[in-house]
Amino acid sequence: WPGKLADEPRHTADKPAAAGTGDQRVESGVITMASLLADMTSLAALAEFPAPAYSCKQFSSYDRAATSPKNAATWFANDDSGQYLRVEKDKNGENEYVLMEAQGPGAIVRIWCATPWGTVRIYLDGAETPAFEASLGRLLGGNNKYFTAPITGRSGGQGNMSAPGYSLYIPIPYAKSCKVTSDASGLCYHVNYRTYPADTKVVSFSTAQLEALAPKLKSLAATLAAPGKDEALPADAKKHPFEVSLAPAASAKLGSFQGAAAIRQFRLQWPPTSDRDEKALRAVLLEMTFDGETTVRVPLGDFFGAGPGVNPYDSLPLQVAKDGRMTSRWVMPFKTSAEVKVVNSGTSAVALKGEIVTVPYAFGDATMLFHATLRSENDVPTEPKRDWTYLSAKGKGVFVGAALSIDNPVKQWWGEGDEKIYVDGETFPGWLGTGTADYFGYAWSSIVLFSHAYHNQTRCDNRAVEGKGGSPPSGNAGQTCVNRFHILDRIPFTKDFRFDMELWHEAKCKVNLSVIDYWYGVPGATEVIENQKQK
Repeated sequence: WPGKLADEPRHTADKPAAAGTGDQRVESGVITMASLLADMTSLAALAEFPAPAYSCKQFSSYDRAATSPKNAATWFANDDSGQYLRVEKDKNGENEYVLMEAQGPGAIVRIWCATPWGTVRIYLDGAETPAFEASLGRLLGGNNKYFTAPITGRSGGQGNMSAPGYSLYIPIPYAKSCKVTSDASGLCYHVNYRTYPADTKVVSFSTAQLEALAPKLKSLAATLAAPGKDEALPADAKKHPFEVSLAPAASAKLGSFQGAAAIRQFRLQWPPTSDRDEKALRAVLLEMTFDGETTVRVPLGDFFGAGPGVNPYDSLPLQVAKDGRMTSRWVMPFKTSAEVKVVNSGTSAVALKGEIVTVPYAFGDATMLFHATLRSENDVPTEPKRDWTYLSAKGKGVFVGAALSIDNPVKQWWGEGDEKIYVDGETFPGWLGTGTADYFGYAWSSIVLFSHAYHNQTRCDNRAVEGKGGSPPSGNAGQTCVNRFHILDRIPFTKDFRFDMELWHEAKCKVNLSVIDYWYGVPGATEVIENQKQK
């Protein structure tokens, strides 16, 4: 476990870094670790379809009995640990379990694990000696010299008040191929990776690059630790303040803009009567229309990723403060026009104030429109088990995140379900996970709140319920709100996209589900609406 296992990774088979890999003085268009590090905090890059185009997929320890949705008896199999591609022998004749293997130029963009045991080895470009070798617990625990928290670490930090589940958000590029192994069996893991077109030039990772990149890694860690701190707007940014009062059934424009530009920041002050002013926050709908396409129509509070109520957290794209101040940093470009409005569908008057910040934007062929879409359904039976759709979309775009709220009437765990993501006509998911909590960056049905630049648990009601005899809270009854933002691990699609999450509950009951999906699409890309009972 972190701090109790092996020392720092050995610099095995290090070769001198390619010239300029530490400061990006390389040929334009070449993928390097430095260029990918910049990708980890660039929200503006999300709005442009990636060039070179790439796919983003996942290897995991999902139960291999799940082979086809046509076989209901095994499609929801749940033995999601200790599953590998194959078992090899290392040079000492010991077992080496293959977690991931990919061909072609690419990059690892995320590693998650609930069981950080043993030694992990990363082999690049067909080499017999690993380019990187480390104690998995130390690597994921935030105790590595170069990969520090919150680039890596346990959800919410170390100690008893953090949630189990360990993530490493570090790009590991490779020119020809990549293989990841472990000497420990029984792991529950994800490895997310990009694959670029075959002719893409990539400078493969080596540990020799890390010293040159140390300042960038330190700066990255600081940014991820406090995404909204010292945020500087561009010099050409324009602030557009608003203050409106909404009677029941009334609507109001918060901003209307002409010409090519982008919304760079949307900040709202919500004056709640309590920290859980859920009814009013969900009764006010936020609508955004870009170039004549209404791509956002969602409950105002849910748009900011924290679910019903004012639930404080701070992520890279979204933030909710204790005083009710809510901030969106999503970059939302438009070519000719944009309009932001609110509609009060509730029974109480509402007063809102804030500002919209716009910046000039060159809208090009690769530029996409921002979408936030709602899927919501009440009284969903947990039996028989099912795949509940988060998002189905057609067209060309990039998926960048989801925020889930679930209302669970019982204490039994609701989140054993695996994510299943299909891209461009896949009949078997290119992402098949190991559990809902795992997808959202934590594990083991933890009720601990945590905040991270990329994944958060903003609310968990049973956290406030004390057990009998003064024992700590337990169980998962009530409202739980979690989110995950795909920044380095964004998922491009060229024809269609479908994100299903298994509803896999330990009890037979009915739950209420609501999810906000964040994605970008080229003009004309649309959500595929399915019959669901709306909240």
